[in-house]
Amino acid sequence: MGRIPQTVFREPPPTAASQRQRILTLLRDAAQAGHGVSGDALRYQHNIRQAPTRIFELKNQFGFQIETLQDPDTRLATYYFRGDPPEGWRPPAKQTSFRLKANPVTAPLAANDSGDWYATKTGKRDLLKSRPSNFRYLQDLNVSKANGFLQLRRGVFEHIKDGRMSHLDGLVFIYIASQADTRTGIWNGSAGALAGEICLSSRNARRALERLSLSAKGGYIKRFPVPGSHVCYPILVNKFLVTDGEHKGEHLNARDSKSVGELTYVRSEQECEQIGEHVTSQKILETREGRKRQKPAATPLADQRYQPFVNYAFKSFEAKHGQKPSWSGKDFKSLKALLKRNQPLTPAELERRWNHYVGSTEAFTAKQGYSLAYFCAHIDAFIAGPIAGPKEKISASDPIAASVKNSGLDENGRLSRPLPN
Repeated sequence: MGRIPQTVFREPPPTAASQRQRILTLLRDAAQAGHGVSGDALRYQHNIRQAPTRIFELKNQFGFQIETLQDPDTRLATYYFRGDPPEGWRPPAKQTSFRLKANPVTAPLAANDSGDWYATKTGKRDLLKSRPSNFRYLQDLNVSKANGFLQLRRGVFEHIKDGRMSHLDGLVFIYIASQADTRTGIWNGSAGALAGEICLSSRNARRALERLSLSAKGGYIKRFPVPGSHVCYPILVNKFLVTDGEHKGEHLNARDSKSVGELTYVRSEQECEQIGEHVTSQKILETREGRKRQKPAATPLADQRYQPFVNYAFKSFEAKHGQKPSWSGKDFKSLKALLKRNQPLTPAELERRWNHYVGSTEAFTAKQGYSLAYFCAHIDAFIAGPIAGPKEKISASDPIAASVKNSGLDENGRLSRPLPN
């Protein structure tokens, strides 16, 4: 057995002082506004990763009165500033190190130091019981999710190899599994938290969670988001091996877990495999038997107004110009899009507006060559009638035109203004 270190030094980082000052400023400002500061805001918005440690230092080393309230459902903490250090308060003695006992037990055990005493007092199994040595091993200490090792299933890489999981999905799944609670297999996170942790865009993080979730037939995680809220929510890692707590050695069955309060665990991974296999993605996989074929999607029904209007427009164009129009796919796509977004538009109204379009004399409209795409894009311009071009200007040198203009008659010979008395 290698030598076990007697002392482990844990010094705060160089940025601890500036982090404490930023947190204190945020807490004071929030107190003036009548609310607190959430742990997620400190972690993701202000990029203070060790916010709980800094708040612990403000309370115990500097004496600031800070209250911590935790939501029983989401287990998210919110911090409230209650006051400055009281008068006469003195900081405790500075502790520069934490000693981990590694010396053999040489003295005989007292009556209350038996192996059953720990279980009687705490209700938990004694870690030192049934050890073949009298040493207190370092691995007996509880290891948080930020340290130690992650037991990862090798099947993840098989799923990446055969296409069931993309490389990004594999990275997201490994990160979630590494951050999950070792006692339950649950990670309190969200797409925003995931994007900030592994440098992804919010959209890619959200889509990765959707592909991995059980609702999308991925079979890797199961989510319990809060509708209309942008806070972290519980995410269950399917088949997660619990390494601490009362379910130690069991696997989390996220598929059969109905809620965070009703979790289902199985004894071995074989039982978990029997409960539900991972469902493959939509990607077609090459197998020895051949290519798996997907059922073709049902063809949507064609719009009943489309073909009659196309026939009418063809005939009116041919009657006006003596030849068929040379419309392309762009024109017909524009007509389909017009009919799709204007369901109340009747065939009679379509034909009426088309007649106004064909009868327009404006120079710009006439230059369009009676394009069907132009008509679909400007259909509302032909509601009132054809767009008429500007009237011809009468030359002052033409005496006949000047007489007609001053006669008070329009181009149809009708009286355009009342005659003088």
